[in-house]
Amino acid sequence: MKKIIVCTIMLIPVILLAQTSLPSKGENDVDLLWKARALQAMERIEKFSANPPEPLTKKIKYEIAFEASYAAFLTYPESLIKKQPHNTSYHIVLNLGDELLDVLYTYDNKYQQLVSIGIDHLPKDARVVIPSKVLNDSYLIDYIIVSSINEPNNPSILFSLTDPFLNFVLSE
Repeated sequence: MKKIIVCTIMLIPVILLAQTSLPSKGENDVDLLWKARALQAMERIEKFSANPPEPLTKKIKYEIAFEASYAAFLTYPESLIKKQPHNTSYHIVLNLGDELLDVLYTYDNKYQQLVSIGIDHLPKDARVVIPSKVLNDSYLIDYIIVSSINEPNNPSILFSLTDPFLNFVLSE
């Protein structure tokens, strides 16, 4: 009997922790991952605001745009998350100055797995490059690359085909 009481007492904190970490009604693991990334983006933006780098290059501006796009999931979820019966799409909207770039990641609701990546809006002077499978050893085959047509010195933006949190800006 003592063993049962001791085991029960030891399990109480574990049970309480498990209950507080459960998703709220309507949330799933994917929602929680996006919220966690949004919180991380908020922290990065606060650090940048406290100590902005000099000079402020286009690459840094694009990186800030990425962080702002992730942080927006906390403030504008109704605009950036589109839930449908069979899938849910998460829009990453980058403000690139005078134009927007809108990329969406769509997940299957039943299996909570990424099923597609799409581009809803591309700036006028941008193009999409999809690296060939010939580049077997290159990390680039796992990305869609968005680059400028008119300004080749602008940074390229890479969107992961497998993980929306591995997106990054490639140097100018």
